[in-house]
Amino acid sequence: MADTKNHIDTYGQSGLYNLLDRTRRANNNPHNHNGQMLSDQSIDTRRYPDTSSMQDSDNVWNSSSQSSGVDAHVYGALTYDYLLTQFGRNSFDNTGSAMLSVVDRNDRNDNAYWNGKEVTYTTVTRGHRSMAGAIDIVAHEWGHAVTYYESNLIYEKEPGALNESFSDMVGIAVGFGTGIDPDWQQGENFNTDGTAIRDLSNPHLHNQPDTYINDTYWVDVTNCTPITGK
Repeated sequence: MADTKNHIDTYGQSGLYNLLDRTRRANNNPHNHNGQMLSDQSIDTRRYPDTSSMQDSDNVWNSSSQSSGVDAHVYGALTYDYLLTQFGRNSFDNTGSAMLSVVDRNDRNDNAYWNGKEVTYTTVTRGHRSMAGAIDIVAHEWGHAVTYYESNLIYEKEPGALNESFSDMVGIAVGFGTGIDPDWQQGENFNTDGTAIRDLSNPHLHNQPDTYINDTYWVDVTNCTPITGK
């Protein structure tokens, strides 16, 4: 985890606590989140391949095996709050839909992605943490969901670059807005040595372009293959 969570919105049922947040619903505001989600929608976090929310017996989520789920859950909720308070956007699709996160998917490593219905975080290799542990990456992935519903930019060539850049903006904005990661670097909490994936204040630092076309690190979009970045 990138930080200590003093508050986790969960749902208790049958003696167990679930990473299921119903407190962002328009008719359910016990913690003053002032959410506007639909009455049957929630922020839901699951561990792959489970089809139900992650659970804990005492609501103290301090096991290392739970860290990726807790991060995805809390940071996803904070992203919801930011979209609502700053842009008046009710969830990623602006209709108050549920936000589903899936952690520890084990068919690939060191990745995170929006697949059209949920954000997934994969298992990690040595030297990395789950990408769910970086709030700017969590918000970045939900930024892809926003773009999907706003413009549905195809994820290749120039539209793909715009898609990725818009998500970078959302990720950095949420990092600043929450005060959890207020800097222009992205993904430094993913690498255990603190190295960022990108630096929006100095893209060349990580071999990425800062200028359209006429830049050392620009990729020829006429001949490039679809983007495989995060």
